Amino acid sequence: MKTKLVLVMLAIALTACQQPKERYTQQSPEIDVVKTLISEYNAKNYDFSAMADTCKTYFNSKTKAMSNDELLAYHKGNEANYSSRKFLDKDQEYEMVVTDDGETWVNCWLDWQCKLKGSEQVVDVPVHLTYRFAEGKIVRQVGMWNSSEVIAAMQKMASASSGNSASAGSEESDRAQVQQVSEIKEMPKASMSDSAKKDEQDLSETIGELLRNPDFAVDENSKGQVRLTVNSANQIIVLGIETENADVKKFVQDRLNYHQLDFDFSEKMKVYTIAVKIQSS
Repeated sequence: MKTKLVLVMLAIALTACQQPKERYTQQSPEIDVVKTLISEYNAKNYDFSAMADTCKTYFNSKTKAMSNDELLAYHKGNEANYSSRKFLDKDQEYEMVVTDDGETWVNCWLDWQCKLKGSEQVVDVPVHLTYRFAEGKIVRQVGMWNSSEVIAAMQKMASASSGNSASAGSEESDRAQVQQVSEIKEMPKASMSDSAKKDEQDLSETIGELLRNPDFAVDENSKGQVRLTVNSANQIIVLGIETENADVKKFVQDRLNYHQLDFDFSEKMKVYTIAVKIQSS
């Protein structure tokens, strides 16, 4: 009887030793790493030391990945749109899970808030971020959010007054510029990646094609300044048009606004100031 009891206790002990690693928790070193990453973002200190050199980042895309260098350029490029931006401390949720395949992921649900430059308008955006860890480093980062409220706020601000549009144009002067519809030339930042440069060149060529063959008589007055961005749905969004020619304003708005791009534009939410001169061919 004692022998049987010992065998039962031994079996229980062996079973306990074979219990799998905890697969869900809200407290872990990996979660602490992500919390530090969020804090560094709020402080505008882009320290990617927790991320592997080969880490790939996907923001609102399943296929378009950014390297760490491209991620840094993405963040710094967006800074020009906001007078302030941060993840709020309230209602932050973090969890770590281990998948059936043994992959370690940290998920977080946060509220991101920004104040648009040149405006007192504040916009709140719920954001879901997830990070895969391997050997103590982040090897994959995925972020999903709806940027429509930010774009709508930009549109509202741009259309509030022509004066606001003009001042915003000066703030965007260090960004890519398009010189003329019939002969579009990009002037990208030197720090931009090759893929981002190609995307902006493709965007320029697309705009050039869209603004050809106007349905009105053109003259020296057929020109203007256009501010636009590309939203999370990969559509061109016209934020404002500054022109003395009503035909040009309607033509540009009709041709460009909500046009669906046939390639995945990587520099979403980046604002462009474009000088256009409409030509008849």
